Order: sequence, then structure tokens, then C-alpha cells
Amino acid sequence: MVTTSPASPAPTWDEASRASALAAAETLLTTWARPSLAYEQWWADLKPLMSAAAQESYSYTDPANVPPLKITGPGVLSDSLSPYLVTVTFPTTEGEFGVDMARTEIPGTWITENIIFPGDSSRLQG
Repeated sequence: MVTTSPASPAPTWDEASRASALAAAETLLTTWARPSLAYEQWWADLKPLMSAAAQESYSYTDPANVPPLKITGPGVLSDSLSPYLVTVTFPTTEGEFGVDMARTEIPGTWITENIIFPGDSSRLQG
């Protein structure tokens, strides 16, 4: 006799997921927007918050060219259909910035895929 276990329920968004996504995006932006740091320290702090693809994209950034933005209000989560992807936007002193993030498991650690400048669009939220 073959027995099967019931399928695991599909992962969904919950308050813990929302809170962790907001916190991860805020940490990323505040870690990134420090133009007065030496590259070595800036990159050592930023690199673990990013996916491998984002690390490749941002590794040549000179922190002196990053805007010294400050977050001025609460983050807003996109209406993502996937519990594995989200875009979080924040009002800042330099305009509205966003962070595209992903995770590979539920619950899981959010990692940055892309930083969205004012006027640009998310790469994850087609």
C-alpha cells in the first residue's frame, strides 16, 4: 500500500513576511546610502545583503556617487502575486527609492536584486 502525505500548503504572505521585507529593504537602503565611507567598508557591509547577480552589478559602484538619502516615511510593499518576490518603496530626501527583493524559501531571508531610483521601474514586478 502506497501512502502519500498531503501536499504542503502554498506559501502566502503574512505579517511576519511583510515586516521582514520592510526591514530588509530599509537596511539595504541605509547601508547603501553612505557616500562618505571608504569603498572597502561600504562594500563589506552591503555585499551580504545582495544576491549574486546584484553583487556583480553593484560591485563597481563608487560610494561617493551614491546619493546621501535619508528615509522620510514608511515603506510600501508592492502587491506581489509571489510570496518569493517583492518591491518595497520608500520616500526619501532624494525622491522615492525602491528595492526589488527575493527569497528562496518561506520564511526566508530577503536579499536585494535591484535598487530602483526615482522614475525607474521595478525589474521584478513586470
